[in-house]
Amino acid sequence: MGKQFTLKVETLTVQAQGEEMTTGKAGVFKETYENYLQEISGLDLGNIAVILGGEIRDTGLLIPYFNREYTVSSTGVTNSLGATPDFAISVVLLKYVLMAPLVRPIPRGEWRSFRDFADAGPLVTYFSSNAIKALERAFAGRVDLLEERCRALGATASLFTSSYDLSMEIRVLPNIPLVINFNDRDEEFPPGCTILYDHTVESCLDMECVAITGATLAGILLKSV
Repeated sequence: MGKQFTLKVETLTVQAQGEEMTTGKAGVFKETYENYLQEISGLDLGNIAVILGGEIRDTGLLIPYFNREYTVSSTGVTNSLGATPDFAISVVLLKYVLMAPLVRPIPRGEWRSFRDFADAGPLVTYFSSNAIKALERAFAGRVDLLEERCRALGATASLFTSSYDLSMEIRVLPNIPLVINFNDRDEEFPPGCTILYDHTVESCLDMECVAITGATLAGILLKSV
């Protein structure tokens, strides 16, 4: 696929949480974004649309990300209103397209926590702070609200429902499901949250982008909490 470009996940932390990015970080993103678009221009989006679970719309590839539609093309990433989304969203969508496998992966219910993936090590603290702990703090004593927010993203009850106060399966991208498990606090224990990904996520995104999806999910669920 040609030269690979990387962007440190810490650069996008605040964007995943919906905050402003500094000028310096924006400069780093712009260069990476343009490099990704250059690679996109060399792809036949029509040939990989089915593999990615998207559809061709005009000259771009329409892809749902957390139940919201975005279009990816060689000219950029846009949302349903035609505007450029947050940098973190754009990076994940571009990498999802660039990492398109030869055959569409089929999730088989082999669920893993983020720390269990081979390349997750340097990002475990980031994921815990920006996804797991953020959700535990925000939704302790408010499990009903968490369920409401999850269902707004198209979530359905997962196979783990009987083991937790709340367990929901959410579609991150067409080929990437995740499960969020949540136990509320009680007299003896603090709230506990886990986020699980199907093992096939490794063939769809690098671990930096997987970490960003966790932080993005937390940002969406926490909005206006």
